[in-house]
Amino acid sequence: PTPSKSQILVKTLLTSINPIEGIQQATGMLVKSWPIPLGCDASGIVIKTGEDVKNFKVGDRVSGTTRLGTNGHGTFQEFFLMDAPLAFKTPANLSDEQAATFRSGLVTSYFVLLNGTGIDLERQKDKDSDEWIILIGAAGSVGQFSVQIAKLWGFKVLAFCAPTNKELVKSLGADGIINHKLPLDDQLREVKTITGGKFSRVFDSSAMATKTAIAALAKISNAKDGSKYFATTNDWTAIDPHEGIKIYQADVGSIGQGGADTDLNTKVASHIPTLEKYLASGELKTMKYEKKEEIGFGGILKALEAFKTKKGKEVKTIVRISQ
Repeated sequence: PTPSKSQILVKTLLTSINPIEGIQQATGMLVKSWPIPLGCDASGIVIKTGEDVKNFKVGDRVSGTTRLGTNGHGTFQEFFLMDAPLAFKTPANLSDEQAATFRSGLVTSYFVLLNGTGIDLERQKDKDSDEWIILIGAAGSVGQFSVQIAKLWGFKVLAFCAPTNKELVKSLGADGIINHKLPLDDQLREVKTITGGKFSRVFDSSAMATKTAIAALAKISNAKDGSKYFATTNDWTAIDPHEGIKIYQADVGSIGQGGADTDLNTKVASHIPTLEKYLASGELKTMKYEKKEEIGFGGILKALEAFKTKKGKEVKTIVRISQ
């Protein structure tokens, strides 16, 4: 594929496997035309730049997420296109394996927290450190980065996850943990005990806990009506308005799509330098990963098949495409 003025051509080193690829295979959702190599998260080396690209040069290590279902952009192939403003320069402290694991989860968590929960970063520096934020789905890729980002912003974090992921989530900085499998009344009782109602924000990255989030804000939060925020990655199910709660359903599927010049992607691109600094300083940890032994397309096929029966999303599956 040939890069446009604002794109880079990348040699694929490693690609990660995400739930979306299985959905695309089975349903054709978010695929613009067939045949097409799938894949959207990868790390690689820049081999060609468009004439307007200023932030990359040939030979740079790069990582990120490409346009879904668009010919030339799939990462399950030897070379692919990326929109340069939306790509990450891989920090020197990260391996190529680590670099293939973070982009979609990191960008989604940062963007949704910033835009969906009423956080003012300048004011947040001086905020009361006893303020809690509730993060549901904390062991998934978006959830793991959400825990770390919320801690960087000075919040105390109450995380919802399965008991098997308790230690992982604690290691990322969570101050309190609730078993998301408990009955709703028990969950709310624990929220009140742990936070004392001192929270005004809930982010559900699992997209499956709207009832829990709304109930916690409506019944437990001490915040004034109008200053309560619920953000979710569920943008496909209508959520009824609830008095006193601002609801934000993130259009996650549009992040990175349609080119770097859309209003949404311009906002996303503005945050990438900050996220690169967090990664380079070690303030943000990438996800744990498992790497398939077979290299290339054979490894991708085996990884996709294994992913169908994989339990949990706390560990990324990656495949090496080339050396």
